Amino acid sequence: MSRAPNWRVSITRCTVFCLPSVQEGFGIVLLEAMAAGKPIVASRAAAIPETAPHAILVEPESAEALAAGIESIDRSPESPGSQSCRRPRLVERFDAPLVARMFLDAVTPPALLILQRDVERGLLGRFGGDGRNRSRLDAGWLGELLGTRLP
Repeated sequence: MSRAPNWRVSITRCTVFCLPSVQEGFGIVLLEAMAAGKPIVASRAAAIPETAPHAILVEPESAEALAAGIESIDRSPESPGSQSCRRPRLVERFDAPLVARMFLDAVTPPALLILQRDVERGLLGRFGGDGRNRSRLDAGWLGELLGTRLP
């Protein structure tokens, strides 16, 4: 049974990180390459441009474009595409607690508006001791969950 190569060792030994994927949902591997300070050549597809805007981005599904991107780094190691990966702060913007906070900041206000509307329409209420309101959501509990007070 063969063992998978150690990813961290492999990435530290490479000269250029190349990601030909066209269906990359987020691209943790891009963050790992950035953290290792490797220049990146990748397809201009999916979330890759947002995750690694400093990378040399090439036409998807083109071996020739990938090869040209790699060659450009080899010919010109001082180019912006080669050098920008050496800024570890690029990786810091994807820190999990920071991303979670940004997500909550983006979704909480709209969620609160929806909850407020539903409370005003009587769609939300407290659980009643008589069991009649068991199918309704508890606005107080949701407000506590979202860090605000709901009526």
